[in-house]
Amino acid sequence: MAVMSFGQVAYQGYFAQRKGLTFDGKPMLAWDELGEEIQFAWMRGAADAINTYNQRKADGWRGEEVQSVGQRGPGNLPAPRADQDH
Repeated sequence: MAVMSFGQVAYQGYFAQRKGLTFDGKPMLAWDELGEEIQFAWMRGAADAINTYNQRKADGWRGEEVQSVGQRGPGNLPAPRADQDH
């Protein structure tokens, strides 16, 4: 079994959350249909999120203010703090 990239994991999570539809209601493509440029964009986004998480952990952050969307629901996510890199 092939190991999925973090970008593919992120895309599949987005795909599931959106029930396979784009923001305007069109069907989303499967990961393998996206094309290399879009796949790399998802991989870059996932890598940036992982790097930010690792840096915050190294700086002593414990993640206490973070909850998953499933716990809070869409539209209830905390706004980014001004003192955090995004």
